[in-house]
Amino acid sequence: MNVRKLQHILQLPAAERYGYLIRKATDYRALSLLGSAEGVIMLSDDSRSQIITVWPKKEFAHLHLTSKWAGYQTEKMDLEDFLEWLDELQTEMIQIVLVDLKIGAFSHADAGPMNAYLHYYRKHEMSASNNPPIGLILCTQKNESLVRYATTRKRRP
Repeated sequence: MNVRKLQHILQLPAAERYGYLIRKATDYRALSLLGSAEGVIMLSDDSRSQIITVWPKKEFAHLHLTSKWAGYQTEKMDLEDFLEWLDELQTEMIQIVLVDLKIGAFSHADAGPMNAYLHYYRKHEMSASNNPPIGLILCTQKNESLVRYATTRKRRP
């Protein structure tokens, strides 16, 4: 990727960069991460939640190889391997995120399969010590009111 294109993408609004990540992850069937012999870099937020940083291409990840991460390298991980790895993290009591990649706009029909995945995971895969899973439908476009409506759980009176 040339420098001009890289700079252009980095200057896009967050929603457009997000769309770029999803499109490229589905196109390449891979993500780039930062890692070393000890493993992939995982960050923590103020609530001590673990965060895995991913980029659509190694050029983006490479930009972060400065200061405290200078000793790391970019690693490419196949999308299927990444999703399997997320499943393995369950044993380390990290909250699991079930990811559904979709090109195009979100539709109410997308929520049903995700709810089924979450229900199956809670019933058949999750142990009592695990945090409940999070369902994430990654789309290149969205309709905020539809996403909110279709993914909100029904509350019993």
